[in-house]
Amino acid sequence: MTITEIVAQLDQEIARLQEAKAILGSISPLSIKRKPGRPSSATSTALASALAQIPVPTKRRVLSAAARKKIAAAQKKRWSKVRLAAPAPAPKAAATPLAKPAIKPMPAKTVAPKKAPIKKSPAAKQTTPAKAATAKKAADSTTPAPTK
Repeated sequence: MTITEIVAQLDQEIARLQEAKAILGSISPLSIKRKPGRPSSATSTALASALAQIPVPTKRRVLSAAARKKIAAAQKKRWSKVRLAAPAPAPKAAATPLAKPAIKPMPAKTVAPKKAPIKKSPAAKQTTPAKAATAKKAADSTTPAPTK
């Protein structure tokens, strides 16, 4: 890059920053009142629209598949060295009686089987005495009288 190209890029960056400053400066401090808690939706939308107008270059660096494989192999090699250098875990010793008192297992809860719901007779469902009397008369008339 030549010096003139560098100066031209700097001028572009300065122009972009001045534009962003002008946009942010157009939002009056009176419209943005700072309160504790989350900002109001009006404040956030004004700020979001101002920031949306600023052009941002979206250049991303991309790794090739071969480069990713090299990085993965190098990382696996590093971790294998770490695993080999680490001491083997010591076998667990039997618990001493003074260390912790033994906890007795809780007995299993016995659950009573569910009972079938009791069905009420049609006469018991009657709420008023008049309805109960008519139901009783109807029941008496349907049953035959005992014969001798």
